[in-house]
Amino acid sequence: MLDPRYKDRYFSEALKPYFHELLQNTLETSHPVPITTSTVEKPSSSKSTDKTPPACSLQAMFAEFVDEVAGNSEQEITIITQVSQYMAESVLQRSSNPLAYWQVNKDRFPALAQAARAYLCSPCTSVDSERLFSTAANIIDDKRNRLTPKNAEMLIMIKRNLPYVIGE
Repeated sequence: MLDPRYKDRYFSEALKPYFHELLQNTLETSHPVPITTSTVEKPSSSKSTDKTPPACSLQAMFAEFVDEVAGNSEQEITIITQVSQYMAESVLQRSSNPLAYWQVNKDRFPALAQAARAYLCSPCTSVDSERLFSTAANIIDDKRNRLTPKNAEMLIMIKRNLPYVIGE
């Protein structure tokens, strides 16, 4: 969903709301958005109008709690609007660079850009390809050296994808 070339294009209409909510929840928990300067200005202006003694009164502690809750709800609204605006935009051409898109739009969608930076990067190891070759070595050995390439390819595909098919 973070790749602007595809977004939710290949999800069924029934599953799109589920994945949008999953993306929002992931952003809220693992990629918190810093509170904007407009949010910081609001509590300071309300505190300047109050004539209560600082931090020792019950009213001051309650006001601090309310400001914190308001900041959290504004952050949630920000994430929800970021996701909805991002999904409302049209998808990019397939030949475009998704990382360049996020570099340009990091100010419009800060939470999404931060998540894209974490999830769209290329892995720094070749472990997956080595695992595939290891699977092939386990299937084609000295006792099974007469398999045709087609049968060997099908056995490798079954061995690697069977857990996904049966849901393990």
